[in-house]
Amino acid sequence: MKFSDSLSHALLVGYLFVAITSCQDQDYPGKSYWQNAPDGDIPYEEMFPRNDDDDGDDDNNDREDGDLEEETIPEEDGDQTPEEDGDTSDEEEVYSVTTQRLSTAFSHSCFIREDHSVVCWGKNNAGQLGDESSENHSNPVDVAGIPTGTLAILTGGNFSCTLQDGGAALCWGKNDYGQLGDGTTINRLHPVDVRNTSEWISRFDTGNAFACALLGKGSVQCWGQNNAGQLGNGSEEDSILSVSVQRLEQGTRFLSLGSLHACAIRQQGDLVCWGDNVNGQLGDGTWISATTPVDVEGLDSNVQAVSAAESHTCALKTNGSVLCWGANVYGQLGNGTQADSKTAVQVSSLESGVKAISAGARHSCAILEGGSVVCWGNNVFGQLGDGTIETRTTPVNVQGLTSPAKEIQAGNLHTCTLLESNEVFCWGDNTYGQLGNGNFEGSLLPAPVLIGEESQK
Repeated sequence: MKFSDSLSHALLVGYLFVAITSCQDQDYPGKSYWQNAPDGDIPYEEMFPRNDDDDGDDDNNDREDGDLEEETIPEEDGDQTPEEDGDTSDEEEVYSVTTQRLSTAFSHSCFIREDHSVVCWGKNNAGQLGDESSENHSNPVDVAGIPTGTLAILTGGNFSCTLQDGGAALCWGKNDYGQLGDGTTINRLHPVDVRNTSEWISRFDTGNAFACALLGKGSVQCWGQNNAGQLGNGSEEDSILSVSVQRLEQGTRFLSLGSLHACAIRQQGDLVCWGDNVNGQLGDGTWISATTPVDVEGLDSNVQAVSAAESHTCALKTNGSVLCWGANVYGQLGNGTQADSKTAVQVSSLESGVKAISAGARHSCAILEGGSVVCWGNNVFGQLGDGTIETRTTPVNVQGLTSPAKEIQAGNLHTCTLLESNEVFCWGDNTYGQLGNGNFEGSLLPAPVLIGEESQK
């Protein structure tokens, strides 16, 4: 090796050392961003209540003050080391990390226990439960190999992912389009590292067969299936590697993925969507699909949260009102009709007072102030939780919840909620055990999920 080459190599090593050290020493917010929260800030200690009897020696519960741990950078190889440019100026905002303990998909569900372990239940044909098998389970089973510090759980079509403390992500299950983000198309029966991003991840979400990451400084990258332009990069070519979403190079605050479309809230509170638009789910006043983000009509400010579903989308505004648009054959837009809408319409009786929203395949749900839950839309399997199988075009109350709700997740034909009591209840279709109550019988009313350790026996 020439002297000049040696010197260049030494300078490069020195630069990488300084960059990694700078990234490791960076302070991150002590509060986490909850997916459905109207005010955006849920303390870590409220997400995972601490047992007062805990002496702090348990490795799985070793946070004393509820703050997020300082980020550590994996040192396995260069692909796992986030790149830093050393610029930590005040002008470049770094966003807080998402927390979400409950997630439902088409036919499976997952949950983060209080000890930070992760369990899943329901359909497992592609290994989406992460227990190193492909057997369906009506009881929650432990996901294999999840490290401590899990902040959020996300479920896609037939795959699942977690967001970890420190901005890393793990995924498992179906991988035919590279949606797991490991650079392959090999299905995985256990979690693998997402290697598709060069920065720490503040928010992560999953669609039918694609995934997107909101990075620490507000840009968005996506990978996987792209037949409807859902990767947002101006093409319709699938990609096992991450691509940057256009118009979202910085300042993005919130991200939600549907089956074949996605939406994001930008820094000024305006909403953009991209991908499939055959039912008007992009909300831009057309039926034309878009390979790059388009503005949602009438939602150019004050958008607090968004939930993209199969063919419709719902948004929560800062004043507590809910609007939906897209497919409406089952009344999932909640405006008292069954006509599709290519622009946002007001959900009946939800002009204010809503804390959280979740749009499922063909139904939608919301948590109201005080913690009660309402749902509307398709109810053929009782997924609205009102004790009937009658489809509703306006919101109805979910019956039988034992305490106020904290999180709500509408799936394909079932729904789950996390209560303030830290119990999880599910209702609706149970063909694959997705209600997690130990059997395969559906329920028209909320049934408790067997979350405790006894469910593993």
